[in-house]
Amino acid sequence: MLATTKITLGSDEAAHFCISSLECFGSDSGWRGLLTMRSGSYAAIDHTFYFDDLFEFRDRIRSIYENLDGTAILRSRYEHDCLEVTATSRGHIAIKGHFETYTPETNRIDLEFILDQTFLPRLISSLDRAIEETQSEQAGTSNGG
Repeated sequence: MLATTKITLGSDEAAHFCISSLECFGSDSGWRGLLTMRSGSYAAIDHTFYFDDLFEFRDRIRSIYENLDGTAILRSRYEHDCLEVTATSRGHIAIKGHFETYTPETNRIDLEFILDQTFLPRLISSLDRAIEETQSEQAGTSNGG
């Protein structure tokens, strides 16, 4: 099932990263979404992003916000793509993304930028909404709805 909620860091008008068209494969077998990430004039736009452990990522983001320490990584066990959120000094948060495609030509992009911890509550809220929406859609599907 596709979730309509987006996972967003930043505002809708100026998202630093956004994962839309979320799909959970069920049975803890992973997720897929379209990721857009911007850093200055560089961007990855609507990149198909596979990842696991969304619940763990959300919990680590919460911990980073509360303790201003740690790293949260969103990635698939079987892919090179990853999104990393790390607490640095003085409430700064480093966001890093690494994305690759293997079509007829190989493309790779690494993006990195620094924000402060005030951006994290909205990210946490969007993660909570995405998980809740996806779980309710799966429950509706499994109940014949």
